[in-house]
Parts: sequence; C-alpha cells; structure tokens
Amino acid sequence: PTRRPPPGDPPAGARGRISPPAEGLPFAGHPPVGTAWVLVANGLVPGGALEFTLEEAVGPIAVRGVETQDGLLIWMAHPAVSFGGVFEDRAAVSAALGVRESGLVEGVPLQVAKTGVPFLFVALTDARAVDASVTNPQRLLDIYRGGAPYAVYLLAAPGHHRLSPRMCAPPVSAHPAD
Repeated sequence: PTRRPPPGDPPAGARGRISPPAEGLPFAGHPPVGTAWVLVANGLVPGGALEFTLEEAVGPIAVRGVETQDGLLIWMAHPAVSFGGVFEDRAAVSAALGVRESGLVEGVPLQVAKTGVPFLFVALTDARAVDASVTNPQRLLDIYRGGAPYAVYLLAAPGHHRLSPRMCAPPVSAHPAD
C-alpha cells in the first residue's frame, strides 16, 4: 500500500511512502502514478494543478496529468539512473537464475542499476528463457558474496519495440520458508 501524509515541502502535492509487507521501498513506479491519479481525480492537489511533485524517499518526483478523451493519463519522471557493479562470473549468475550461460546476451554486462531501488539487470537471448528461469536463492546469495542481495530484472527483446521482462525479488534466505 501507499500512504500519503502531508508533504513536508508545501509546493509538493503529497509525500509518498511505499510499504510492501517486508519493508518500505524508497521508490517504485506504479504507486506514485496511481497515487497521483487518485489525488488529481479527487481534487486533492492544491489549486487543482495537473503538474505537481510527490515527495518520495528518493527525492522529489515530478508528475503530470493529461486529460484525454479516454480519461486522465498520468506521466512521471524517474530519478536519474545510476550504475553499480558488474558481475563477471556469467556461469555463476546463469546457474543462480536457472538459465543456460549461452542464454545470456553476449557482450551485455550483468550489471546493477537503479532509479531508486537497485536491480541486477540480466539480458537474455529470448522470451522463453525469461519465462523458464527459476532462481536458486542460495546461488544468488553466493554471487552477492555477503553484499546486498539485489532483486533481479530479467529481460529479452523478442522483436522490434517488444520486451519480455520479469522481476525476481531479492533472496533473503537460502531457505524460502525462512
């Protein structure tokens, strides 16, 4: 769920807190878009503005509403992307994800990137590999070598302007029942 306490900065439309069951997230795309829609649709933005800022844990997020013939459309600006480490052991990463090493796109790094929440991005050669992947929590923890256990974003580009993505939660234990 998202909660919207009053903003600390008066020009902001609202302050956002995203609270999944385990812990709060500093940023996620869908909750701010949905919250902005609710705020605009219910007349809760000061002055009835269609452009305003949401205060998220990662900082201010600009949102913009556009009235269309089909209803209200909300656009959002993401925080700037930042890149983290590259995982060089492609065999270990593919084993942790339950895909063949040959299923990793050659020449594309296995790299952490974020616009709020870090993910290990892994490009696969086809959508079937994305669908068939089964993560192994212990092997994922092993590749992180005691560091932060990132969520994984698997993706394949099966055609022009097409993307087959899948997000996997970060491992918190080698035993999923823990």
